Amino acid sequence: MTVRRLTKDHVRVRDALIERQSIPATAKTLRMKERRVRTIVDQLVFYGELRRDPNSKYPVLYFDTRSPYSEEGNEGLKHGRESTTSKQGTGSDKRMPEQTRVHLNGMLYYKVRKVGRMEILRDEMGLTIGDWTSEGNPMGCTEYKGLLSLSGVKIEFAYRKGKNSDTFYVWPQDTYQAAPNALEKGKKILIDRAEAVTEVLYKHGWQFFDIEVRGTFEGGHLDHPFIGRMNREHVDTFATVKADTSPGIPEVEVSDETANDLLSYAPEHLTQLYANDDAMAVRMAKLEARLDTSNRVQEKLVTAQEKNILLLGQQTEINEALTKQHKAPADYSSEERVMYG
Repeated sequence: MTVRRLTKDHVRVRDALIERQSIPATAKTLRMKERRVRTIVDQLVFYGELRRDPNSKYPVLYFDTRSPYSEEGNEGLKHGRESTTSKQGTGSDKRMPEQTRVHLNGMLYYKVRKVGRMEILRDEMGLTIGDWTSEGNPMGCTEYKGLLSLSGVKIEFAYRKGKNSDTFYVWPQDTYQAAPNALEKGKKILIDRAEAVTEVLYKHGWQFFDIEVRGTFEGGHLDHPFIGRMNREHVDTFATVKADTSPGIPEVEVSDETANDLLSYAPEHLTQLYANDDAMAVRMAKLEARLDTSNRVQEKLVTAQEKNILLLGQQTEINEALTKQHKAPADYSSEERVMYG
């Protein structure tokens, strides 16, 4: 389990989102690239710092898991400010598939045919490129560790002298490769590094049997958009695709070539979906504005109609009163009846 480490960017993005800002609006406010904001959001969701509001669609909103309204979903909408959206591009730009961090979950192993000299390791020009660095006694054997630098990559190795056999181990670090077939390409490079180490040691009297792989070659995808959807509480170490937290930064890890190809191209596809989602959010905002304007016009029309009805009613009452007055018989006094009678 990764110890939660929030950077300043994590805090800034989280604080903006719990104020009910959308991701595009947050990117604009913080002057960050939208893709970077989405990566941070996925990490915050993975860490349990944010949760997606299940009732928000255009735009997608988030709320703080520490909020008293976190279990009620849209309840937080009643206590935040109105979200804003910003116009985004179409996302039609071409990009290469995401790089895969190919590494060996284990080590490369040799049985030692002949033990050579433990001395400073030099290249063909006589320059120092490595040395034996330490000695220890792990698991009842004597171990000698060394470090060799090849093309800027520092490779660790160890010679273990046991009671019945001598063995040699190499940890070839990792390499970044693009799909397709990133795992196979990375595997070849890592094995070549181990063979390069033994080639150097051959010049110092060492001899080895054939290389053996102890472990599994895996591909890691740092800051992958799937990380926010993965379970950080229960990680199945035997799953083909899983969340790996050993590098300190959460990554999606895969041990199957086909699955790795899919993961490699997923960010590009999701970028297009995000762009479509943002464009839909802009269209929805425009439609809501037009609907709001239409509602206000309709309210004015209804108000004017009510006034007309009221005036018509008053006019009707006046007309009825005048009609009654015109039709009523004259009420003469008794003297007038005598005079004119």
